[in-house]
Amino acid sequence: MALAAVGAAAIGAGRGDGESIVARSGPSPGPSVVVESDPESGETVAPGDADAGAGAGAGADDRAAIDAGEAMSSPFAELRDRRTTVFATDFTSLGDDWEIYDSPGHAGLGWRRPSAITLEPDPSAEGGSVLTITASMGTADDEAGQIVSGGMALLRPRTYGTYTFRMRVDPDPAEVTSGVAILWPLSNRWPEDGELDMVETWANRSTRTPVETNVHYLDPVAEAPYDAGDDRLYSIVHAGLDGSEWHTYRFDWRADRLTMAIDDGPVRLLSDDPLHIPDWQMVPTFQLDAFPAPGGTREDAALDGPVVLQVDWLVIED
Repeated sequence: MALAAVGAAAIGAGRGDGESIVARSGPSPGPSVVVESDPESGETVAPGDADAGAGAGAGADDRAAIDAGEAMSSPFAELRDRRTTVFATDFTSLGDDWEIYDSPGHAGLGWRRPSAITLEPDPSAEGGSVLTITASMGTADDEAGQIVSGGMALLRPRTYGTYTFRMRVDPDPAEVTSGVAILWPLSNRWPEDGELDMVETWANRSTRTPVETNVHYLDPVAEAPYDAGDDRLYSIVHAGLDGSEWHTYRFDWRADRLTMAIDDGPVRLLSDDPLHIPDWQMVPTFQLDAFPAPGGTREDAALDGPVVLQVDWLVIED
């Protein structure tokens, strides 16, 4: 039973220039590079030092743990109270900081509606309520027979920072939805300003195993005007990680590197390639996006039943 449904009145004011933030997701139409990681090992994913996460975004306790080669812990209450924390929510309520999408769905497939987003109690929650985005088949008016889902952006733009969140996504037997947590450019310019898909569940939508981190960036030899073919993808596949279970993801975005820790695993370098690292303002989003099923078409995209993305909490640090 929902504690609160987020309706149209809760839609944020956008960026102040009349343009709403609606992030894309999904695979790159251009060439991609894929590397594999093991969330339970200390193995570095990309070239670099094993202590790559010991940067300005890690708190003193984390830096000590990294230097000692130990795993990090990141419970909500501890992170919320750190002096480095600039935003924290356990989704007891939503404020004006959130822009709730009310638009056609991902790539125009179905719809993103505020009615798909609720705050619900959950026995597995570590605090407050659980942000719940539900994808289902629409039944009324122009939504009838269409996938109706949702997404939302936090209007707290930043350049660099540490984003920690606890999240899970239902398996989807129809293989038409992907749950994502994205850092999206405030400019809304794509592909030139790229995107950081901190967590994405596109590759195996039926089980949510494995989970991916996908870095979209502009082809360095592309010339304006840019189009989707100029998007390039660097993909990290977290081998064996079941995205349908609760996991805590700690994504650190610095000027010289991207790192991640999952649950109590070690901090690992994702990339230190300047092409992969934005140096402009980004905003975090949570989305449950619709796609055609593998081998299917947009016209026959349909769910077998409701699919849910849940986020327990989010903490952002300098």
